[in-house]
Amino acid sequence: MVDLLAGQDLPDTSVMIQQAMLLVDCTGRTLFASELPGVHVLRPDRVVGHDWHELFSEFEEVEIESDSAPGTSFFISPDAGGPAYRVRHWQALPIPGTAGGSFVIVDAVGDPAAVDELIYRERMIALGQIAGGVAHEVNNPLTTVSGWLQIMLGDMTDEAKHHAPLKLMSTEVGRIANIIHHLLSFGRRAPSEEGLVRVNSVLSDVFGLIEYQITSDNIQIVRALSCDLPAVTGDANQLKQVFLNIIANARQAMPDGGVLTVTTRMAENGWAEVAIGDTGCGMNEELTQKVFDPFYTTKSDDGGSGIGLFLCRNIVKDHGGTLTVSSRPGEGATFIVALPAASPAYMEDMSEVIAEGDRPEEV
Repeated sequence: MVDLLAGQDLPDTSVMIQQAMLLVDCTGRTLFASELPGVHVLRPDRVVGHDWHELFSEFEEVEIESDSAPGTSFFISPDAGGPAYRVRHWQALPIPGTAGGSFVIVDAVGDPAAVDELIYRERMIALGQIAGGVAHEVNNPLTTVSGWLQIMLGDMTDEAKHHAPLKLMSTEVGRIANIIHHLLSFGRRAPSEEGLVRVNSVLSDVFGLIEYQITSDNIQIVRALSCDLPAVTGDANQLKQVFLNIIANARQAMPDGGVLTVTTRMAENGWAEVAIGDTGCGMNEELTQKVFDPFYTTKSDDGGSGIGLFLCRNIVKDHGGTLTVSSRPGEGATFIVALPAASPAYMEDMSEVIAEGDRPEEV
């Protein structure tokens, strides 16, 4: 029954175009179907009496569940560039003669190529809700446990029988608290303060913060900052956190020392690019595909939460940019942050409100 949803040319846009509304019973059998006027892609007479899932029997399903997206699934055509649909269903009041049912709304994705981005957004909404809820539920009892551990440790000497296990427990609780902190940051991200950002200046601040630690670890810093780098629009503090986090990961990848290379350049499309490379152990293809996934970490022994790079990518995406990585085992890794240049109109507006003496200096 896949052909029931075929036959309409969709505009080249990522917006959702509502196709049909269904009423189904608890088994999924369609009791009522109504297409929207002018759509003509759903034939109610061939849908009623059938399981609504049959509409997408040849599609790949991606399920998402959250408070703001109840019962949401994306159905993706196996054919490259084929149609994609979002289906949402809500619990309906009991239907006479049945054990219950649901309303089902079918939306077409205007641009099938954008479905990955739409799925990503829905998942981030769901994950943010889960993260915030878990963090709040765990944080209060965790604070109590941590407090009592500190009191118990304070009442005994280092040589006491139970000092070592209690100290280990305190350390592990601290690791959990760190993860909770990141969860709260993800579920309740602070609003950004938009302004004109000179990326080289931000990097100079970053170097000032990490240079001593980096050199103490026998890591050489190589800087190649372009003087032609365009200014970008965004939050300088958030971007600083992105660079600090990437450099921290690079540092951990070179426990025996190495070379950290930071390069800025203007890309062919006029964007500002920052490449941060290390000479560490590198990653295989599987790891590079997972490195931005939430809660994925290869540093569990070091207290890694798997949130850092995930949040970095979200911040960069919020700035309209991209964060990518290239790596091979034994050849280090290079993270590239690409940010769109500030528009000429925005540059002109900012020049009217920023005094010349207050402008960030280029490096």
